[in-house]
Amino acid sequence: MGKRSSFSVEYKKDIIKLVTEQGKKASHVAKDIGVNESKRY
Repeated sequence: MGKRSSFSVEYKKDIIKLVTEQGKKASHVAKDIGVNESKRY
């Protein structure tokens, strides 16, 4: 199994803003930050 990533609350909020405020697709943001799309929820 792979290593589980740990993200700060502030980092998670910034990522959510990319989707909610800037209109980016969640799948694209997940790919950009190196997170498997199935792990984004």
